[in-house]
Amino acid sequence: KTMTLTSFLRDAFMKMPDYRDLSGRLHAGGYDRLNTCYHMGYSFGGTADAMQMLNQCLYENFGVDVDFNIEVGFDGVIQMVDYCGGIPVELTEAEAEYLNADDLYVTYDVQSGLQYLDGMAALSYARMRKADGDADSDIKRTDRQQKVIEVLFNKVRHLSLKDLQSVADTLLPLVTTTMTPKDVADLMIKMLPHLQNLTFEKGSIPIKTTYWGELQEPYGSVLLFYPDQNKRLIREFTEGEPNPW
Repeated sequence: KTMTLTSFLRDAFMKMPDYRDLSGRLHAGGYDRLNTCYHMGYSFGGTADAMQMLNQCLYENFGVDVDFNIEVGFDGVIQMVDYCGGIPVELTEAEAEYLNADDLYVTYDVQSGLQYLDGMAALSYARMRKADGDADSDIKRTDRQQKVIEVLFNKVRHLSLKDLQSVADTLLPLVTTTMTPKDVADLMIKMLPHLQNLTFEKGSIPIKTTYWGELQEPYGSVLLFYPDQNKRLIREFTEGEPNPW
C-alpha cells in the first residue's frame, strides 16, 4: 500500500553509457549531466532511443532496472490537469509571486495559501525553480513536480474501474509509453484494490547524504555522488529497509 515517487536529479554528473542505438551503431559514452543522456539518445534515434539510453544510464549508475517508460509533454500536462478540473496546491508567498509574474502561462492572479491551478498554471508551478528562496533549484522543482503528480493521483484514486478506464482512454493518447494496452489494463486491475489507501513516499536520487556540489569545467556546477552507496541504499529500500530519504 505504498508508492515510492523518486526524482533523479538532472545535474547528477555521471558516466554516460557506451550505447548501441536502434540502427546498430555503437556510440562511446563520456561523463556528463544525467539530463544529457536523454538528449544524446534522442539525437541518435528519437524518443525510443532516448528512453533506451536513459534506462541504460540509470541501470549502470544506480542499479535501477526500468520496466516501462512513460513520457508526458508540456501540452499533455496542461490537458491532464484541465481534464481533472484543475488541482489544489498550497502556495507559499514566493511561489504565488513567481506565478503572478509568469504572463506566458498564468492568465490570472493567485494568492499564497490553497489555490486551484488550471493546466497552464500547474505546468508553470511544476517547472518553477527560481522562486525567491529556491537555493537548491532542481530539488525544489522536483518537490513541486511530485506534488502535482500526487494531487493528480488523488483526483482519480477513488474512481471505479469503469471510470478509470474512461480516464485512461482519454489521457493515454497524450503520453508516449513503452507499455502496451494490456500492460496498462493489467496494472489498473492490480492497483485498484490498493488505490484508496495508498500512501506516498517521496525522495530524490542521488540520495541527500551521498552527493555534493562541485564545479566541473566545461560543465559548470554539477552534483558528484558515490555510485556504490546509492546502489546499496536503493536496493535496501526496495527490499524493505527504512526510507533513506
